[in-house]
Amino acid sequence: MKIAFHVVVLLIAIMTFLLPTEAFTSGSKIAKKTDSSVENYNLSKKEKVDIFKLLLQEDSGDYGMSDSEVMEAMTAKKISLSGNGLLSLVITVGAPFFCGGSGGNCTMWVLEKNSDNYRLLLTTNGQVIDLEKNITNGYIDISCPSHLGRNSHFKEEQIIEVFKYNGSEYKTAECWAAIDGVKKKRTKCGP
Repeated sequence: MKIAFHVVVLLIAIMTFLLPTEAFTSGSKIAKKTDSSVENYNLSKKEKVDIFKLLLQEDSGDYGMSDSEVMEAMTAKKISLSGNGLLSLVITVGAPFFCGGSGGNCTMWVLEKNSDNYRLLLTTNGQVIDLEKNITNGYIDISCPSHLGRNSHFKEEQIIEVFKYNGSEYKTAECWAAIDGVKKKRTKCGP
């Protein structure tokens, strides 16, 4: 009985290490609710074209799929970043070029829409956009955990990058080493 229990625990640990993080969660991981609302947002074809032009036109064709396939793979989450009434979106593209093999780190863009124009507030790579409790210059601070791997205790190691709004865009303010999403200690940002 004791050996069977250890075998089951070992198998679960191996599966946890080998399977991508998405296998253990349901739904999209683009944005996560903390204090502000996060909801799916259906992009119109025109919005996808406008966003593609803003974000990806200069790299057109460099990602192993056609421009129309990239636009089709775009997903959006509506988030509330400020009380200014403007629409804010987190955009991802569900394709291998945009999501590396290291535990689900994906390129994400945070945009704000003013009438018919989008403005880029942040480009980052990670697992999810988290809305923090603090506000800087009228906008909610954002954090983004990036998967680094699993340690010898099968705990997920991450770097959590915290971004603050500087009046025109989000910039990195601090980074934290984290285990299973819990901030442990401040660390150097960047490579």
